[in-house]
Amino acid sequence: MKKSTVAILTGAGVVVASLALILVWPMLPWVHGPVQPPKPVARIQMNWGAFFVGCNNGGILIIDVEGLFWDNKPECSDDTIHTDVSHEEMDHFLATMTDIGVYGWKEHYDDWNIMDGWGFLLTITYDDGTQQTTEGNNKYPPTWDKFRAALEDFGILLR
Repeated sequence: MKKSTVAILTGAGVVVASLALILVWPMLPWVHGPVQPPKPVARIQMNWGAFFVGCNNGGILIIDVEGLFWDNKPECSDDTIHTDVSHEEMDHFLATMTDIGVYGWKEHYDDWNIMDGWGFLLTITYDDGTQQTTEGNNKYPPTWDKFRAALEDFGILLR
């Protein structure tokens, strides 16, 4: 193959890769940083649990933005931990969720090649009653570790 042909093919490859990146980049909200919620958030609920752990009850987290509290019932527990929070704490929590990009997460994250493991369902209810859901089975959004760390910073443990 002539050098000029190789140069043309290499140049074409760069152009194709560049176009693909331009088309895909906007679909990657976690790359861009904060993703604003489309409407004011009224409530966030998350259900989670491990498969085959020997208990029948998973964890439930309810964050009531308007009522300024969160209730956390850890997995395999019958006790609910109720925490009243201030306006400032709730605003900080919601800002953190925006910074992490939670409102830009996809609807499904699943790895069905694993027969046991851990799953979650996150439901965000907006002030007009519409909902956004994200669920996962053994696979998580790209900023999941930041999300868990943020919850732990607020005293909410997903265990």
